[in-house]
Amino acid sequence: MCHAEFISAFHGTLKQVQGDKGAMLYNKVMISGILLITLVGFITIIAYRRPKLAEKVFKEVPLIDWLIILIVPLIIYLGIVMVVEQILARTKVEYLDYDNLHLLPLGTLFLIYGFVGNSIHFVSKVLSRYIKPNKKDLVYRVNELFHGKLSHYITYFCTLVVLFIIMILEINYPLDLKLGSNQEILIIISGVIFGVSCSKVIFYTNEWFGGHNKPLFIIVSFMTFITFILFTSLKLSFLHYPFAYFVAAVFTSIMLTFIFRQFLIFSKLGGKRRLKFLVRLLHI
Repeated sequence: MCHAEFISAFHGTLKQVQGDKGAMLYNKVMISGILLITLVGFITIIAYRRPKLAEKVFKEVPLIDWLIILIVPLIIYLGIVMVVEQILARTKVEYLDYDNLHLLPLGTLFLIYGFVGNSIHFVSKVLSRYIKPNKKDLVYRVNELFHGKLSHYITYFCTLVVLFIIMILEINYPLDLKLGSNQEILIIISGVIFGVSCSKVIFYTNEWFGGHNKPLFIIVSFMTFITFILFTSLKLSFLHYPFAYFVAAVFTSIMLTFIFRQFLIFSKLGGKRRLKFLVRLLHI
C-alpha cells in the first residue's frame, strides 16, 4: 500500500470511529430523554399510591400536588425536547410522506392540551379536599366531573397521541447503527415501567366492569396495531428506532396490564357477576 492510500484509509477509519462515537452520543441523549419521560410515570404512580404524601400541605395544597403541577410538566417537556432534537439530528430517509411543519405543531398542540388536562385535574383534586361529598350538591357534581373522566381523558389521551406522533416522526429518521443490547434492554424496561405506571393511574381498579378504562384500552390497541403494521409493511427494525421501541413497549404494557387486571377481577367474581362483567366489558 502506498503512502497516499495509507493516509486515505487512515482518514476513512478515523471518520468511521468519529461517526460511531457521535452515534453513541446521540443514543445516550435519546435514552436520557426517554428516562426523563419514564420518571414522570414513576413519580405519578408514587403520588397516587402513597396517600401519606398528601398529608404534607403548603398553602392549603398538598406538596405532592405542587410537584405534579409544577415539576412534572417541566420534566416531560425536557424529555420530549431531548428526544425530538436527537431524532431531527439524524439523516432523513422518507419512508412516510409527511411534512415536519405539520406534524410537529400537531404534537405541540396535543402536548398543550395534555398540560391543560393536568391543570384541570390539579384544581379539581385540591377542591375535592374541601368540598363535602354530596351527590345532590351541584358544586360537588361539577367538580367530580372535572376531577374524574374529563381531566383523565384529556391528559392520558393527549399523552398517548404525543407519543404516537413522535414515533411517526422518527420513522423517517432511523439510526445508522443498531441499538446495543444494553440500550435495548434499558429502553424495554423504561417502556414497561412507564406503561404499567400509566395503567395503574388510569384504571379505576375498584370498578370491576372496567369503568372508563375501556375507551383508553381501545385507543392504545389501535395505536399499537398501526405501529406494528407500519414497521412490518415498511420492513423496519425497532433496533434503528429507540423511541419507537420505547412507545411500542409502553403501549404493549398498557394493553397487557389491562387484560391481566380484567382477568384477575373476572376470576374473583361469582356466576351472575361474571356474566354482568362480560356484558359490561364487551358492550360498545
